[in-house]
Amino acid sequence: MGAPIAVMGVILPVYTIIDMIETAEKVWSDSCVYAMTGHDLPKTVAHLYDWKRRHDGV
Repeated sequence: MGAPIAVMGVILPVYTIIDMIETAEKVWSDSCVYAMTGHDLPKTVAHLYDWKRRHDGV
């Protein structure tokens, strides 16, 4: 690649820390979305099921 080894020795550890922080943020945001979906989805599904049952006459 043509990059000096000394520069690579500085960039790689810094990039590793940035990558770990980015990964932790993605995991946190995914868990937040899962928590919101898990909280709201059962109520929505139950509401839709009741609505369909009332309107289909079942």
